[in-house]
Amino acid sequence: MSDPAVQALVAGSPVRFHREETRTRAEAGFPPGVINLVHGRGETAGRALAEAPDVSEAVRTKARDASFELMRLKLDLRSGTGVLRARKTERLRQARAVCAAGGPGGGILIGVDRVKDTAVLEPAYDDPLGVTAAFNRNLLLHVNALLGSDFAPARWRHVAFYNAAASRIEMHLASDGVQTVRWPGGERRFADGERLHTENSYKWTPEAFEALLREAGFGAATHWSDARGWFSVFWAPAA
Repeated sequence: MSDPAVQALVAGSPVRFHREETRTRAEAGFPPGVINLVHGRGETAGRALAEAPDVSEAVRTKARDASFELMRLKLDLRSGTGVLRARKTERLRQARAVCAAGGPGGGILIGVDRVKDTAVLEPAYDDPLGVTAAFNRNLLLHVNALLGSDFAPARWRHVAFYNAAASRIEMHLASDGVQTVRWPGGERRFADGERLHTENSYKWTPEAFEALLREAGFGAATHWSDARGWFSVFWAPAA
Protein backbone atom coordinates (compact mmCIF):
# COMPACT_ATOMS: atom_id res chain seq x y z
CA MET A 1 0.00 0.00 0.00
CA SER A 2 3.01 2.35 -0.01
CA ASP A 3 2.95 2.70 -3.81
CA PRO A 4 1.37 6.07 -4.69
CA ALA A 5 -0.47 4.44 -7.59
CA VAL A 6 -2.12 1.97 -5.22
CA GLN A 7 -3.10 4.77 -2.85
CA ALA A 8 -4.64 6.66 -5.75
CA LEU A 9 -6.59 3.64 -6.96
CA VAL A 10 -7.87 3.01 -3.43
CA ALA A 11 -9.11 6.61 -3.36
CA GLY A 12 -10.97 6.06 -6.61
CA SER A 13 -8.70 8.51 -8.39
CA PRO A 14 -7.33 8.61 -11.94
CA VAL A 15 -3.75 7.50 -12.38
CA ARG A 16 -1.48 8.39 -15.29
CA PHE A 17 1.41 6.10 -16.20
CA HIS A 18 4.31 6.29 -18.57
CA ARG A 19 4.06 3.58 -21.20
CA GLU A 20 6.95 1.54 -19.77
CA GLU A 21 5.39 1.62 -16.29
CA THR A 22 2.24 -0.15 -17.43
CA ARG A 23 4.02 -3.42 -18.26
CA THR A 24 5.95 -3.34 -14.97
CA ARG A 25 2.82 -2.83 -12.90
CA ALA A 26 0.96 -5.57 -14.75
CA GLU A 27 3.83 -7.95 -13.99
CA ALA A 28 3.55 -6.92 -10.33
CA GLY A 29 0.12 -8.52 -10.12
CA PHE A 30 -2.45 -5.76 -10.65
CA PRO A 31 -5.80 -7.44 -11.47
CA PRO A 32 -6.76 -7.41 -15.17
CA GLY A 33 -8.57 -4.24 -16.15
CA VAL A 34 -7.21 -2.05 -13.37
CA ILE A 35 -4.57 -0.59 -15.70
CA ASN A 36 -5.16 -0.23 -19.43
CA LEU A 37 -3.08 1.67 -21.95
CA VAL A 38 -4.77 3.25 -24.96
CA HIS A 39 -2.33 4.20 -27.70
CA GLY A 40 -2.90 7.01 -30.15
CA ARG A 41 -3.90 10.63 -30.18
CA GLY A 42 -7.11 12.57 -30.53
CA GLU A 43 -9.83 10.72 -32.39
CA THR A 44 -7.99 7.38 -32.33
CA ALA A 45 -7.74 7.19 -28.55
CA GLY A 46 -11.15 8.78 -28.00
CA ARG A 47 -12.91 6.28 -30.25
CA ALA A 48 -11.20 3.35 -28.53
CA LEU A 49 -12.54 4.53 -25.16
CA ALA A 50 -16.00 5.41 -26.45
CA GLU A 51 -16.48 2.04 -28.12
CA ALA A 52 -15.00 -0.14 -25.36
CA PRO A 53 -17.87 -2.26 -23.94
CA ASP A 54 -16.45 -2.25 -20.39
CA VAL A 55 -16.01 1.52 -20.15
CA SER A 56 -19.08 3.23 -18.70
CA GLU A 57 -17.47 6.61 -18.09
CA ALA A 58 -14.33 8.40 -19.21
CA VAL A 59 -12.91 11.46 -17.49
CA ARG A 60 -10.31 13.69 -19.10
CA THR A 61 -7.83 15.25 -16.70
CA LYS A 62 -4.74 17.38 -16.90
CA ALA A 63 -1.89 16.73 -14.49
CA ARG A 64 -3.11 19.51 -12.19
CA ASP A 65 -6.64 18.10 -12.14
CA ALA A 66 -5.36 14.61 -11.43
CA SER A 67 -3.34 15.84 -8.47
CA PHE A 68 -6.51 17.32 -6.98
CA GLU A 69 -8.32 14.02 -7.50
CA LEU A 70 -5.63 12.22 -5.52
CA MET A 71 -6.63 14.29 -2.49
CA ARG A 72 -10.28 13.23 -2.43
CA LEU A 73 -9.96 10.48 0.16
CA LYS A 74 -7.72 12.60 2.37
CA LEU A 75 -10.07 15.58 2.23
CA ASP A 76 -13.15 13.51 2.93
CA LEU A 77 -11.50 12.12 6.05
CA ARG A 78 -10.53 15.59 7.26
CA SER A 79 -13.77 17.47 6.70
CA GLY A 80 -17.34 17.48 7.87
CA THR A 81 -19.79 16.00 10.34
CA GLY A 82 -23.25 14.45 10.04
CA VAL A 83 -23.89 13.97 6.34
CA LEU A 84 -20.18 14.32 5.64
CA ARG A 85 -19.40 11.57 8.15
CA ALA A 86 -21.52 9.31 5.96
CA ARG A 87 -19.36 10.43 3.03
CA LYS A 88 -16.23 9.42 4.93
CA THR A 89 -17.71 6.01 5.63
CA GLU A 90 -18.78 5.57 2.01
CA ARG A 91 -15.34 6.58 0.74
CA LEU A 92 -13.74 4.00 3.03
CA ARG A 93 -16.24 1.40 1.79
CA GLN A 94 -15.08 2.11 -1.74
CA ALA A 95 -11.49 1.73 -0.58
CA ARG A 96 -12.39 -1.59 1.05
CA ALA A 97 -13.94 -2.86 -2.20
CA VAL A 98 -10.75 -2.04 -4.11
CA CYS A 99 -8.60 -3.69 -1.43
CA ALA A 100 -10.77 -6.81 -1.45
CA ALA A 101 -10.56 -7.05 -5.25
CA GLY A 102 -6.83 -7.61 -4.91
CA GLY A 103 -7.39 -10.98 -3.26
CA PRO A 104 -6.55 -12.37 0.19
CA GLY A 105 -4.43 -10.19 2.41
CA GLY A 106 -5.69 -6.88 1.07
CA GLY A 107 -6.32 -3.96 3.38
CA ILE A 108 -5.87 -0.27 3.97
CA LEU A 109 -2.85 1.53 5.42
CA ILE A 110 -3.67 5.11 6.33
CA GLY A 111 -2.28 7.85 8.53
CA VAL A 112 -4.38 10.19 10.68
CA ASP A 113 -3.74 13.29 12.76
CA ARG A 114 -4.61 12.68 16.41
CA VAL A 115 -6.23 14.87 19.03
CA LYS A 116 -3.59 16.97 20.78
CA ASP A 117 -3.35 19.83 23.23
CA THR A 118 -4.75 23.09 21.87
CA ALA A 119 -1.38 24.75 22.42
CA VAL A 120 0.09 22.31 19.90
CA LEU A 121 -2.75 22.28 17.35
CA GLU A 122 -3.60 25.93 16.95
CA PRO A 123 -0.11 27.26 16.10
CA ALA A 124 0.10 24.66 13.33
CA TYR A 125 -2.84 26.39 11.62
CA ASP A 126 -1.93 29.95 12.55
CA ASP A 127 1.85 30.04 12.16
CA PRO A 128 3.80 33.22 12.95
CA LEU A 129 5.14 33.46 9.38
CA GLY A 130 1.60 33.69 8.04
CA VAL A 131 1.96 30.81 5.58
CA THR A 132 -1.36 29.23 6.53
CA ALA A 133 -3.06 32.64 6.50
CA ALA A 134 -1.85 33.22 2.94
CA PHE A 135 -3.08 29.77 1.96
CA ASN A 136 -6.48 30.52 3.46
CA ARG A 137 -6.82 33.91 1.75
CA ASN A 138 -5.76 32.39 -1.55
CA LEU A 139 -9.18 30.72 -1.60
CA LEU A 140 -10.69 34.13 -2.34
CA LEU A 141 -8.58 34.46 -5.47
CA HIS A 142 -9.96 31.15 -6.71
CA VAL A 143 -13.50 32.32 -5.97
CA ASN A 144 -12.81 35.50 -7.92
CA ALA A 145 -11.50 33.48 -10.87
CA LEU A 146 -14.49 31.14 -10.84
CA LEU A 147 -17.31 33.62 -10.20
CA GLY A 148 -15.91 36.92 -11.41
CA SER A 149 -16.27 38.34 -7.89
CA ASP A 150 -14.10 41.08 -6.41
CA PHE A 151 -13.01 39.68 -3.03
CA ALA A 152 -9.99 41.63 -1.76
CA PRO A 153 -7.90 39.06 0.18
CA ALA A 154 -6.07 41.79 2.12
CA ARG A 155 -9.37 42.80 3.71
CA TRP A 156 -9.93 39.39 5.29
CA ARG A 157 -8.27 38.19 8.50
CA HIS A 158 -7.22 34.60 8.97
CA VAL A 159 -8.86 32.94 12.00
CA ALA A 160 -8.01 29.42 13.17
CA PHE A 161 -8.99 27.63 16.38
CA TYR A 162 -9.61 24.18 17.79
CA ASN A 163 -13.26 23.25 18.31
CA ALA A 164 -12.97 20.61 21.02
CA ALA A 165 -16.66 19.64 20.92
CA ALA A 166 -16.39 18.76 17.22
CA SER A 167 -12.79 17.50 17.48
CA ARG A 168 -11.63 19.70 14.64
CA ILE A 169 -9.56 22.69 13.70
CA GLU A 170 -11.72 25.33 12.05
CA MET A 171 -10.36 27.92 9.66
CA HIS A 172 -12.30 31.09 8.87
CA LEU A 173 -11.79 34.39 7.09
CA ALA A 174 -13.15 37.39 9.02
CA SER A 175 -14.10 40.59 7.26
CA ASP A 176 -11.79 43.46 8.19
CA GLY A 177 -14.38 46.23 8.31
CA VAL A 178 -17.70 46.61 6.53
CA GLN A 179 -17.43 45.74 2.85
CA THR A 180 -19.50 44.71 -0.15
CA VAL A 181 -18.38 41.95 -2.49
CA ARG A 182 -19.80 42.00 -6.00
CA TRP A 183 -20.03 39.48 -8.81
CA PRO A 184 -21.90 39.46 -12.13
CA GLY A 185 -25.57 39.63 -11.24
CA GLY A 186 -25.25 40.03 -7.49
CA GLU A 187 -23.52 41.37 -4.42
CA ARG A 188 -23.20 40.63 -0.69
CA ARG A 189 -22.54 43.02 2.20
CA PHE A 190 -20.33 41.74 5.00
CA ALA A 191 -20.33 43.23 8.48
CA ASP A 192 -17.12 43.92 10.34
CA GLY A 193 -15.87 40.61 11.74
CA GLU A 194 -18.37 38.50 9.76
CA ARG A 195 -16.79 35.18 8.92
CA LEU A 196 -16.51 32.78 6.00
CA HIS A 197 -15.99 29.22 7.24
CA THR A 198 -13.33 27.88 4.88
CA GLU A 199 -12.00 24.60 6.28
CA ASN A 200 -12.40 21.88 8.88
CA SER A 201 -9.52 19.56 9.76
CA TYR A 202 -10.65 16.71 11.98
CA LYS A 203 -8.48 15.15 14.64
CA TRP A 204 -9.00 11.58 15.74
CA THR A 205 -8.61 9.42 18.80
CA PRO A 206 -7.60 5.84 17.97
CA GLU A 207 -10.96 4.62 19.23
CA ALA A 208 -12.93 6.98 17.01
CA PHE A 209 -11.00 6.11 13.85
CA GLU A 210 -11.23 2.38 14.58
CA ALA A 211 -15.01 2.84 14.86
CA LEU A 212 -15.07 4.59 11.47
CA LEU A 213 -13.15 1.71 9.89
CA ARG A 214 -15.61 -0.78 11.38
CA GLU A 215 -18.54 1.21 9.97
CA ALA A 216 -16.93 0.93 6.55
CA GLY A 217 -16.71 -2.86 6.88
CA PHE A 218 -13.00 -3.30 7.56
CA GLY A 219 -11.73 -5.96 9.93
CA ALA A 220 -10.02 -5.40 13.26
CA ALA A 221 -7.54 -2.54 12.95
CA THR A 222 -3.99 -2.27 14.22
CA HIS A 223 -2.34 1.09 14.71
CA TRP A 224 1.08 2.51 15.47
CA SER A 225 1.87 5.93 16.89
CA ASP A 226 4.87 8.15 17.48
CA ALA A 227 6.25 8.45 21.00
CA ARG A 228 4.19 11.57 21.73
CA GLY A 229 0.93 10.11 20.40
CA TRP A 230 0.46 12.94 17.92
CA PHE A 231 -0.07 10.81 14.81
CA SER A 232 -1.16 7.27 14.05
CA VAL A 233 -0.91 4.88 11.11
CA PHE A 234 -3.71 2.33 10.87
CA TRP A 235 -3.77 -1.02 9.12
CA ALA A 236 -7.14 -2.75 8.66
CA PRO A 237 -7.84 -5.83 6.55
CA ALA A 238 -10.53 -5.63 3.89
CA ALA A 239 -12.26 -8.78 5.05
